[in-house]
Amino acid sequence: MNTYAHPFWAELRDLEACIGAMGARPLKLVCESVWGEHAEVEWAGPEFRFALRDGKMAEKTLLPNAEDGFQISVGTPASKQDEHRHEHTWDIYAAVTPITVHYRVDDGAWESHTIAAGVLIVPPGVWHRVELTGITFVFQAAVAGQRVFGDKTISV
Repeated sequence: MNTYAHPFWAELRDLEACIGAMGARPLKLVCESVWGEHAEVEWAGPEFRFALRDGKMAEKTLLPNAEDGFQISVGTPASKQDEHRHEHTWDIYAAVTPITVHYRVDDGAWESHTIAAGVLIVPPGVWHRVELTGITFVFQAAVAGQRVFGDKTISV
């Protein structure tokens, strides 16, 4: 387990600017490991940082969490999802803008619900797709010692 000497923070203006340069990918803040191919570097200082080169993402900080019991990301309306479910992971979305969830009910039909602002919680096992309308913080938490990474099944 990592030990740190300070807290970490990210200003909303920096998150919005970074996400704006990323296209459809959500911005991971805490994840199982740093992926150089995604321009990620380990978040060492207390403040979130990113850098662009020639208008493209060159570097962004990320806190690695090797145990991978939880992850934190930031999404926007450009962050598109496939219909999916997790076997062992809760998805928790928090925003001050509307969030729409499309989910499958017991008979296989799809239903939808929109919240004006607040928190949307999707338990493990629920087929769903979420549409975001603004900056949304996404928390994923695995249960019973499971891992978030790899715990996703896409609907065909």
